Amino acid sequence: QSQGPRKDIVFLVDGSDGVGREFAIIQEFIRRVVESLNVGENKIRIGVVQYGDSAQAEMHLNTYATKEGVLNGIREMRQLGGRKRNLGQALQFLSQNVMIPAQGSRKQEGVPQFAIIVSSRPSTDEVSREAFSLKQSGVIPFSIGTREINPTELRVVSYVPKYSFTVDDLPGLYTVQESLINTLTELSDEDIARLRPEFPTYGGKVS
Repeated sequence: QSQGPRKDIVFLVDGSDGVGREFAIIQEFIRRVVESLNVGENKIRIGVVQYGDSAQAEMHLNTYATKEGVLNGIREMRQLGGRKRNLGQALQFLSQNVMIPAQGSRKQEGVPQFAIIVSSRPSTDEVSREAFSLKQSGVIPFSIGTREINPTELRVVSYVPKYSFTVDDLPGLYTVQESLINTLTELSDEDIARLRPEFPTYGGKVS
């Protein structure tokens, strides 16, 4: 393909009350990652979902056809709020309502599916089962979280342990940016086909 590898990438980010003003930092992080990718309708498609008590799609993979559109959409996002951080439910929402052909997912055409999860604190619901089905369905999650989250929870959510990243705090997101961008850019379809998801068990919340 002359247009370079196609990928469908959805950011699933914590928009709960606990994030407070640092939501702007999460937006900036998404913006920087998108900025460095080859975004376009026939190239890399971007979606964004926020979660708190429940999950809400800010943009679907087919909402914007251009990088400019996506960047504007990110800029205009308003924080969702919510006292809880129901990441398990959000992972299910991602599977059932976002990574689907009707919303622009090209999974059936063999386009690799990625989810980039950014959490400020531990999930308030059970994540193991939902993470398991998301990975089984062929979506490749990267999990980024602060030191307040048990590293095992981050690993449960990520496709393979090396796709889980711990940052000191949300302002520290920039420290994993480069590594994330490089992985997303350099992963070939062959590399992806060779990856085998790992399913660590997590006793934090038992399914």
